Amino acid sequence: MLQKFQMFHVDNSAVPAVPALNPWFVTGLAEGEGAFTYMLGIPIFSLSQRWDYADLVQVVADFFKVGKVYQRRAIGRSQASTYYRVVRHLDLDVIIWHFDTFPLRSSKKQAAYAAWKDLVAFRGKPAMWRMESEQEQLTARLTSLNCRGRPKRIVEQLMTLA
Repeated sequence: MLQKFQMFHVDNSAVPAVPALNPWFVTGLAEGEGAFTYMLGIPIFSLSQRWDYADLVQVVADFFKVGKVYQRRAIGRSQASTYYRVVRHLDLDVIIWHFDTFPLRSSKKQAAYAAWKDLVAFRGKPAMWRMESEQEQLTARLTSLNCRGRPKRIVEQLMTLA
């Protein structure tokens, strides 16, 4: 039985070499399955798929050459899944380069990416130049974009946490 957030490694010894991924495929996958979030002061890029698509998530991780892949066990009604996450500031620069070069198409995801990118830039500033009010505004902007379509009470609760 897998533990929550256990490191996941794929044994590639029996798998034939796969041609390089098309970067537009990666952008399209992130459009539907990726998330640009900010938690506890840390910007995060993540992508999640059901456990039976673990090889696809690993291929995306190999494409970016940054971040880690985790296996998450099923809890309650949720299915087991494979989760790719990038959190290191220097690694996030790789993610930003990709989405600046191969941009997202939907206006909702573009807006969330732009807000998230501003938070990454804010986090990269020296501490003495950071203003707490600026962080609160950026965080509230990203939270509101990521919560569209969710029940109003949940959005209000998240906005008070931001």
